[in-house]
Amino acid sequence: MIKQVFYDVSQTLAPEIIVYPGDPAVQIEQAMSIAKGDIVNLSQISMGNHTGTHVDAPKHFYNQGRTIPEIPLESFIGPAKVFEFIDQPAISKTHLQSCNIQKGDRILLKTKNSVLLQKTEFDPSYAYLTPDAAAYLVEIGICTLGFDYLTIDPYGSKDFKAHYALLRAEIVIIEGINLADIQPGEYQMVALPLKLYDGNGSPARVVLIREE
Repeated sequence: MIKQVFYDVSQTLAPEIIVYPGDPAVQIEQAMSIAKGDIVNLSQISMGNHTGTHVDAPKHFYNQGRTIPEIPLESFIGPAKVFEFIDQPAISKTHLQSCNIQKGDRILLKTKNSVLLQKTEFDPSYAYLTPDAAAYLVEIGICTLGFDYLTIDPYGSKDFKAHYALLRAEIVIIEGINLADIQPGEYQMVALPLKLYDGNGSPARVVLIREE
C-alpha cells in the first residue's frame, strides 16, 4: 500500500532565528495572556518579510515586478526535484548541467547550507549560486528555485546578479529551506507564502511530500 510521507522543510520563526545582517530580528511578544487575566492568548510579531523560510517576489528587486499575490499559485505547488551539492562552495552552471532540469521545473538545491541554518549566528561562508548558474536556469525556463540559505547571492554582493537574473525572468525564489533530512529525488511541494498586500516577499510554510 502506497503511503504519503510529509517533510516540513520550513524554519521555525523564533527570536533566536538567524537573519541576514541588517535585517530586523524576530520579536514575538505576548499582547494578551490568559495567565494575566485576559480571555485569550494573543501574540504580537515583528520581523522582516524575508525572514526564515521565505519567498522572494520579483518586486524584491524590480519596483514594477510582480508582488506575492500576483504570482501564479503553480509556482508554489506541484512536482519538485531536489539536487544535492554538499561539497560545493558555490553552485555553477557546470554543476547544474549534470542534473536533469527541464523547462517549467521546480528545483531545490541542497548544499552545506542546510547545516548552517542550524547555527545561532549568520555564517558568511554559505554556498551560493553563481551568475552563470542563474543564467542557465533562466535559459532553461524553470518555474521555481528553492535554496537552503537566506540568499542565493554571495555574502557582500553589490550587484546581486543571481537575484536579478531569476526575478527578471519571473522565476520565483524560495530561500531558507532546510533540506538537511531530505534525500535527492522527486517530491510534491507545497510552499505557500502569506498573501501580503504589495508584498515583495513573504514567510512561507514549505512541505515536501513523497510516496513510499
